[in-house]
Amino acid sequence: MIRFAENVKVLPILASNDIAAIATPSQFVDLRNAHWATLLVNFGDITNVSATLTIEAAIAGTVDPTRQAIPFRYRLTAAVGTDSMGAITSAPATGLVLGTADDNRTVFVDIDPASIAALGADYRFVRAVVTPNAANTETNVGIVAVLETRYPGNAIASAI
Repeated sequence: MIRFAENVKVLPILASNDIAAIATPSQFVDLRNAHWATLLVNFGDITNVSATLTIEAAIAGTVDPTRQAIPFRYRLTAAVGTDSMGAITSAPATGLVLGTADDNRTVFVDIDPASIAALGADYRFVRAVVTPNAANTETNVGIVAVLETRYPGNAIASAI
């Protein structure tokens, strides 16, 4: 039997590209039908200084005044071609700062939808924001959301 990720919803939410020194948000992800969410933030080159990764929660899937940065838990992979993960670590709402030593790594951000709903009854959307240092000349990044859905199957409901 062939299964094409029928137990998860996989969403590219930020196309891989060089955002240089421009703060760039991903699309919002709707957690309404998710048991759990993981954002895979793939970094390529971070040239010159650093980039800060923050996670925002909101009541709507568009930019709105309710959005707020939230603390999150993450794991950072080792370099490409290795098979090791860093420890599960907490990041404050101000975000996780990655430097040039973190080139070509992936940050796994785990999000429990219940923790987002605890912010207020209508909170159910999240997104990632990557903010490079103003001195950066290159910041390559792409983001994919993986949702553990309430209703798995061949045609999983939209989450954007």
